[in-house]
Amino acid sequence: MNIVESVHSGDHQFKIVSNSPSELVVLVPTGVRGLIGLTLAWKNEGKTGTYRIPQALDVAVETEPDDIQAKPLKKLTTGSFKGFIAIYTKGYEGSKLSAKVAGKWLLVNSLDESWRGNDYSRTVRFTGAGYDIFVHLYIDGEYIRTDELTTE
Repeated sequence: MNIVESVHSGDHQFKIVSNSPSELVVLVPTGVRGLIGLTLAWKNEGKTGTYRIPQALDVAVETEPDDIQAKPLKKLTTGSFKGFIAIYTKGYEGSKLSAKVAGKWLLVNSLDESWRGNDYSRTVRFTGAGYDIFVHLYIDGEYIRTDELTTE
């Protein structure tokens, strides 16, 4: 997964507010106006590089940094251990989790992200060891993705 480490346009460095695989939020420095290109510096498994996006932004309105709130990081992860399928969530507190695990539905009406005093949730289903299992994931009724796991 590429990780953006810095964003700039000419001499202007942009502050990264939040950074995830699907979204990058930056603060536009005071004085930057018009149609601008961006250069992203990235890192991926020890390799680094830059990616140039010409005419990436058309900046017309100045926004004060206090007006922008970083979105909480949301993660949805699956794994297996001792014949169990585990679904971990972070940033989905209070959301409804629906998962079809090995053809059977698993429902959690309101996620509680305080599992064992941590800031995430864990939901498990026993399937037995040595099986290839499909896990179809939904949050608040919206399909997220399907993971294929081999149980250990």
